[in-house]
Amino acid sequence: MKAWTKFSLLLTLLIWLVLNYSSALGLGYPQKIRVLIHSDKNHLTINSFDNKIKAFHYPDRKFINTFPEETPINCCSSPLGIKIGEHDIQTDLILLVAFDKSALQVENRWYRGGIIIHKKKNFHLEVINELDLELYLQGIMKQEISPQWPEAALKAQAIVARSYALFEKQRNLDSLYDLKSTTESQAYRGIAGEDPLTNQAIEDTRNLILTIDEQPLCTFYHACCGGHTESAHNVFGNYPGLPGVVCEFCQDSPYYNWEKPFSNIQIRNYLLRSEMKVGPIKSLRAIGKTFSGRIPKLRFKHELGNITMTAKKFRQMIGYNQLPSLLFTIEKIQKEKKTGEEAEKKKGKNYDLEITFNFIGRGWGHGVGLCQWGSKKMAEEGFTYEEILHKYYPLAALSEAE
Repeated sequence: MKAWTKFSLLLTLLIWLVLNYSSALGLGYPQKIRVLIHSDKNHLTINSFDNKIKAFHYPDRKFINTFPEETPINCCSSPLGIKIGEHDIQTDLILLVAFDKSALQVENRWYRGGIIIHKKKNFHLEVINELDLELYLQGIMKQEISPQWPEAALKAQAIVARSYALFEKQRNLDSLYDLKSTTESQAYRGIAGEDPLTNQAIEDTRNLILTIDEQPLCTFYHACCGGHTESAHNVFGNYPGLPGVVCEFCQDSPYYNWEKPFSNIQIRNYLLRSEMKVGPIKSLRAIGKTFSGRIPKLRFKHELGNITMTAKKFRQMIGYNQLPSLLFTIEKIQKEKKTGEEAEKKKGKNYDLEITFNFIGRGWGHGVGLCQWGSKKMAEEGFTYEEILHKYYPLAALSEAE
């Protein structure tokens, strides 16, 4: 065999090995993300631009049928599986893709990628949007940060959001979906959530993520830390690589200082709604303090005894907007209040005690990871997105996702 022929064969073999090795690692191919967009639907309407939708079995992606009839198509569960229009398909999992790979409309919102429909045991439908990671990021950024913020802050947010998505993808390998479309994961609105400025930040940081021990870091983030971020250990448990740090940049935030008064009656009602046996509240005090100054536990003294619970649970119980953060002190205010009928009020002898607990705090959110208002100020002062990320994730490395 001639030398050039041997060389040609070897070169062909080398190219084949490189391509197949890259394919095995997923190199050069976009990561797919699965986002739960509806969890309990009885009925769905799905539309496409070109009026043709292809259906596949999921996850093996074996072709089922094309639905060329006029859209929208109607989907519901049936005893046999999932019913699409007049077609009863014997499967509990189906993937729908637009014929020209354009967007699909689920109910009143458009989404890129494909739509997975899962019939649950209770016959309700779960709806999951499967799409490329970078397209997913386009659908969340505007909900998580203002597109008008400085470029470095947008780039930092894009890297943080991408890292969080890949961490959740690895954590949920055995689940039908990686993330939810709510703030429980990252707020996702499909095409309606996109903006040219945030899209550009995503493109400019393509594939960049934060890692710890060569794995995607769980990059929690929040609106405003109030002067000091919190260690993830104190809020979420064992998430290495997320210590609390001093933040001197978020004082411009409208959430930096706040006050929230609650009467003893309001607090008792919150506890009663959570099915706790509790009498009128006499006192409320914080127990302990983390290194950042946040409150780990609260103790309520009432006429029937005492209740101790985590401050995190109390905040969740009354609503995150009602108690913006756990970085607070409590001031007890007492005053006399007239009670009884109008005639008794005139006598001025019938009084009762009114108690208010005034929560005086700083910051908004759980306090772990990136302080978004801090990142905004850093960007305004000329810091790069790399410097912003190092500030709030000092133990992480900036890496390229494979």
